[in-house]
Amino acid sequence: MKHSISDRDAARKHVWRARIILLTYEGLGTHAITTPSGKLKTTAWGWQE
Repeated sequence: MKHSISDRDAARKHVWRARIILLTYEGLGTHAITTPSGKLKTTAWGWQE
């Protein structure tokens, strides 16, 4: 998968997306996922779907 130079954080974004999915699978709620990471609830909700 190619990424543009403007998206230097692409790898980091993939890690956070995977983390949200795995933590959701483990039963953690949105608050428990977003608080330590600093991510928005809407970001977590999008990947939890």
